[in-house]
Formats: sequence, structure tokens, C-alpha cells
Amino acid sequence: MTETKLKIGNLKNIVMIINPLDTCRFRETSENKFPTGYIHHKEFGLDYLYIGNLCLGIILLALSAILFAQDPSGLPGGVPGDDRFVIHAGISRSFPPWTDGIVAYEFDSTIVERTRDICIQAFYKWEEGTPLRFPPRTTEENYLLIVDSGNSPSFSAVGMRGGRQRIYIAQPANLRNIMHELGHAIGLHHEHQRSDRDQYVVIHEENIGSIYGGNITFVISTINYTPYDFLSIMHYPRNALTSTGKNTIVPREEYMEYLDLMGRSNEISELDKLAVTKIYSGIPALISPADQAGQQPHSGVFLEWSTFPDAIAYHVQISKSKAFDALFLNESIAAISPEPPLAMGTQIYTTSSLEKGETYYWRVRMITPAESKPWSDPFGFQVAHYLLRPNYPNPFNPGTTIEFVLSRKSDVTVKILNLLGEEVETLLSGNLEPGLHTVQWNASGHAAGIYLYWLRAGDIVEARKMILMK
Repeated sequence: MTETKLKIGNLKNIVMIINPLDTCRFRETSENKFPTGYIHHKEFGLDYLYIGNLCLGIILLALSAILFAQDPSGLPGGVPGDDRFVIHAGISRSFPPWTDGIVAYEFDSTIVERTRDICIQAFYKWEEGTPLRFPPRTTEENYLLIVDSGNSPSFSAVGMRGGRQRIYIAQPANLRNIMHELGHAIGLHHEHQRSDRDQYVVIHEENIGSIYGGNITFVISTINYTPYDFLSIMHYPRNALTSTGKNTIVPREEYMEYLDLMGRSNEISELDKLAVTKIYSGIPALISPADQAGQQPHSGVFLEWSTFPDAIAYHVQISKSKAFDALFLNESIAAISPEPPLAMGTQIYTTSSLEKGETYYWRVRMITPAESKPWSDPFGFQVAHYLLRPNYPNPFNPGTTIEFVLSRKSDVTVKILNLLGEEVETLLSGNLEPGLHTVQWNASGHAAGIYLYWLRAGDIVEARKMILMK
């Protein structure tokens, strides 16, 4: 829910300088409206001023390429570029979706007829099977201005920024490139940069020989509305930005069937459309516990879901039945005001105690001043029998690992006891945050036998047996 802004002087005018074909802003510069940090002396004359601006423009262009990690067009695999002026922490967290899914557009005078035709094809592709609509702009205040980037990369900001929002198209234009950049504009990040990507792909940084490598190596703390999608229009191919001819993005062994498929599709995937549909239909993404998650604490489970800027409340249900015909929880929870305003993020609710060893299902829907939105797909989770998990290895010699789960911040003590209940050793004593914790016991100085590992967390006390063998 945070963002990092990279600024040099006046960002508005930096955009003007590094995109000289954007004729409107270029005229502003020639009319003595200069970026912060410029020194203007009329006695230098127009030639010196022009040369000075040109040199600074070249320097800023180089800096922007390094700092903002834009992809040059025409790289192996047809990698499209991206606007990196603002690095977002999550899918559309800093900027909201386009209002009512309406993304109005205008073509800059630099856009030739062929590119206009391809853009319109891309609009139709995104409209198919999603709530999105791309009408030509009439009076809309928020809209996309399609601009020819010339020899610069294609790139787009992520999500709706408000006002006139440029999306730059490199030449020669191609349909996949434009669909990819539109994906960014409507709120999607690169698939291979999402927070869970290391479960699916391996990044070979040693083969990346470009200053634009951050568009592969950087990991974003995303809200994931769908499973990982190798066929996403937002995925790069295996040899993107390679300097050695070797692969830079490789699926893990169990997903090697996608090696030659990822980053090559000329169609928007079904999962891309599903993610966009959920975002623009106001359907929350369930984040934690994940579907089929196990070992959730019986003393209370943290439910976390994605939020929307126009929500006034969220309706949360928990049931032992996937049909939700018998409810354990059926509650309306006030929406937390987003920070900054209009931002998207996540919200957390802690349940009361649940039955040990049971399986529960949960779902969430958004409530706006006008209506209740559709329910999310339900996720299931299993409640642990104990706060304490089985130690491992067990039996052991001489060391073992003890794990425990906290549902809330607690004063915790972990001790080793003998079978008489006498204390052998205190392993841990302190105030701990919620979540999974581990502690080690090295029993090399103790006799073989059966011991208890004992936990007190607040007013909850639990113990388990373990066997030390010598």
C-alpha cells in the first residue's frame, strides 16, 4: 500500500524533455517554461538555449532509462516496455481502476493510421469477456492519450492516474505490444514479477545484460487475483533481455511445458480476463488464508482480502459447508479508509476461536452505497488441533525444531519439561508478533528419554511429547 516516487526536478517537465515528439509539451519549453534546475539567460541566444536543452534532454533520457528501467522495443522475444516512474507495491494498490471500467482514449497527432487501427484491435481484445470499455474521448476528464514514442520504448503507467494519461507506443507497432501496455494502464503488473513468482520460475540474472533488467528481477508485492499464468499477455518470454543468448526466465521443473509458450501468446489469456473481471466487478481477492491452507490457529484466524476505494463495508461469511448453508460467521465489517485516498490495498479481520481439526470455508463481498457486489470464490482452510505443531525430527539426536502459530501478538514462553513436569530448560520468553514461529533445542547435554515441550501464549497453555535418542 506504499509507493516510491523517483523525481528529478519537476517530473512533469522531465516527461516533456525525454519525449520530444510530444509536440504540445515541447512548445511549452520553447515558450520559456523551464524545468526546475534549468538556468536561462536570454543573452545566450536561441542556439545556445537549444543546444543546452538538447544536451540536458539526452542526459535525462539516459538517466530515465537507468532509473525507470524501461524496456527497449525490438528486444529478443518482442519484449514490450513499461513506464517505471512510480513503482507500485501491489496490483493497482496506489491507483484505482478506471471508473466503471470506462477507459476513454484519444490519439495524439503523432499516431499514424496503421497504429490507430492496431490500437482499436487491442481495445476490442480487452473488451471481450471483461467489463472494460474503450470509447473515443468526448468530455471525460480521465483518459488515455496514445502517443508515438518514436525511438524510445513503449511504456505505460499502471492503473488510472487521473487526468490525461499518456501511453507510449514504439514503432513499428504490433498488437501484442499494445495489448501488453494496455494491460498496465488498466492495472496489471508483469506476471513474472508477482510476489509468488519464485514458486513457478527461476530468474537467471547472470544472463541479463541490460540496464532494463529490473523489469525481470524486481519482485512486486502483488495482490494475486488468479493463479500464476505462464500464458499471460503480461509475461515475458524465456530469453527476454538476454546478453548471452541463454534463457533469463525459466519455468521450474514441474512447469517446463511452458518454456516455449510463455511470453509468446498473441492473445489475452483467460486468466488475464478473469483478473480484470474481478477487479472491475468489485470482487475481492482472498489473500490469507490461501485456498486449502492447513494448520490455522484454532484461537483465531486472520482473514485478509483486497479492498476497493468505493467500499463502505465488506460482508464476510465463514461456514463448514462450501454451500454456506450453515454459517459460523455472517458479519458486515466497516471498510477501512484507504491511504492515500482512492488507493487499493488489503483489510484484515480476526475470527473468534474455531473448532480444532475442522475445515472451514470463507468468502467476502464488497458493499458500496448503491449495492452489494458479487461474492468472491470461496477458499477453504483447516484449523490445527494445536497451537503447537509436531517437532521435527522426532525421535531426534541431538537437535530438533519446534514450531508454533500465534493468531495475535502475545507474551510467549516455551520450555522443555521432563515427565515429572520439572523444568529442564527455557528456550524462549518474550512478546511475539502473530504468525508462524520456530525455536531450536539442542539436547546434547541431556540424557535420552521422553520430554515435553511446553508453550504458554497469553492464557493458552499446550504441551507435546518428544523422544531424545542417544
